[in-house]
Amino acid sequence: MDTISGYAFEGVDGCVSNGIITGKPGNLIAPDANLTRSEAMVIIDRFIEYSKTHIKEEKVSVFSEVAVPVLNNEL
Repeated sequence: MDTISGYAFEGVDGCVSNGIITGKPGNLIAPDANLTRSEAMVIIDRFIEYSKTHIKEEKVSVFSEVAVPVLNNEL
């Protein structure tokens, strides 16, 4: 049975609440399932769009500083 680990539950819940991840058909989250490249890119794109309006600049991680320009073909 797939269960979300305790340390990850708050993060997963936040991502679901903010529409960053939507899960599998039937409104299910499958934490042990494989993720396709397409699904990963959708999640990354949703996170970037969310971060543009919800994350203050001083809190943006180093990953985001590199990932956003790469995904926007700016590098």
